[in-house]
Amino acid sequence: MISSTMMAQTITFDASTDKGTCDASNPGADQVTKDGVMIAISNGAMNLTDQYRCYKGSTFTVTSTVGNITKVEFTCTAEGAEKYGPGCFTDPTSGSYSFEGNAGTWKGDAESFSLTSSTNQVRMNTVVVTIGGGTPSTKTETTIEFSGNYETRATCGKDEKVSLPTATVKAGDAAVTGATITWSCSNEDLAKIEGAKISIPNHVYGNVKITATYAGNDTYEASKKDYTLTIYKGYMSLNSMWEDFADENNGAELKAGVLGSYWQVAMDGDNIVSKEALVTYVNASYTYINDGANDMLLYGANLGFKQGDKITGDLGDGKIGAIYGTLKTYNGLLEFATSVDDIEFKVVSSDNAVEPKLITPEALADNMNAYVKIACAKFTSVNGRSLTFVSPDGMTFTVYNQWNADVTALEQDKSYELIGTGGYYKDACQFNLISFKEVDASAINLIQMAEQAGAVYNVAGQLLSAPQRGINIIGGRKVFVK
Repeated sequence: MISSTMMAQTITFDASTDKGTCDASNPGADQVTKDGVMIAISNGAMNLTDQYRCYKGSTFTVTSTVGNITKVEFTCTAEGAEKYGPGCFTDPTSGSYSFEGNAGTWKGDAESFSLTSSTNQVRMNTVVVTIGGGTPSTKTETTIEFSGNYETRATCGKDEKVSLPTATVKAGDAAVTGATITWSCSNEDLAKIEGAKISIPNHVYGNVKITATYAGNDTYEASKKDYTLTIYKGYMSLNSMWEDFADENNGAELKAGVLGSYWQVAMDGDNIVSKEALVTYVNASYTYINDGANDMLLYGANLGFKQGDKITGDLGDGKIGAIYGTLKTYNGLLEFATSVDDIEFKVVSSDNAVEPKLITPEALADNMNAYVKIACAKFTSVNGRSLTFVSPDGMTFTVYNQWNADVTALEQDKSYELIGTGGYYKDACQFNLISFKEVDASAINLIQMAEQAGAVYNVAGQLLSAPQRGINIIGGRKVFVK
């Protein structure tokens, strides 16, 4: 070991001037060397305008040939444990690591050490390395080891708690006898340590850092280790997601994104029972599902489902899984963004029949993310991927060619049956086109079609936007409204 009793010196790596060779279009292992100190990443980019990027799951290593490293300070582009922030670094191979705001700090006494960007990518503007200035320690270095099947993500109901890991203080390979570990949480509004458990209030969500600390003594150095616990707001059904969407107070929150877990369960007396959902349509990153009452878009690449699959969180042996992700609005459209690694649901049957729901254009607002059919509409014009149609009762509506269907066969003023999904873009409902076929408008019973789609008429046969006082025709039946 190189002595650290020399006078302290600092070497500053500025991402805007001290560059490696990899950029965002060609990431990989990269390094920058300056004044006898090297900073290196196992995967990422260090040749960008003003930041170093250490990709998720990669290591960031600092090595010195001019004296022992005693401190390294990172300035990041985001704060805390959020994506790109210093809290995404964990597991120092020696020394200790902490973070606050957009700054992360490693302290120790080593020729080289590494950190792992375990929870997300880390983006740094500067890295300041301090060499020397420390006093050699006669104490034995310690580390903390976690074991047991501890949870790194959780959704808690009333009175439910999450278990802490089993933590052991070690000196080398041997456990330190009598070592006491204390636990702390970075945000007690989201989680609190209660003995060997973590208590989480209902309906909260976010990331918290759970830290185990050993204070050390005259013989052993202090040490700490942490991990990130991601807390998800639980949605027991698609209906509960739509209830959040319907609450105007949640607008800004949903626009930013709510960490959520979708369980697809119902109460049967005192028991929670898993229910099935049907995959109604899949195209690229768009997977649409229906639970018998509501519809949702699962947004994510290669989720592993296909049209006609019935899926469930029932994993057997009393275990229930979830789909984890982010519930958010994108240009006004409600979607649940997820990835294949965040899906615990399984397919229970395939190739089930999927029939689009018959609607009128007026009903698009009530069928967001539904797999739907409009029985008859006249094509009038096209502008890029936006197609304009007119319903038989004169309503003009937009059809968006979301998945680039071949529309060259569409002819102006001819009528077509349209199959697609209910969509929304900014301030307007739209129909996302999947397929179409020409129909004879004169052969279609438009009143019957509209009634099947839930439309409302007066006794004169005029389409209404909502029931009015007096006699209405709803679903083919006379209904009197006072």
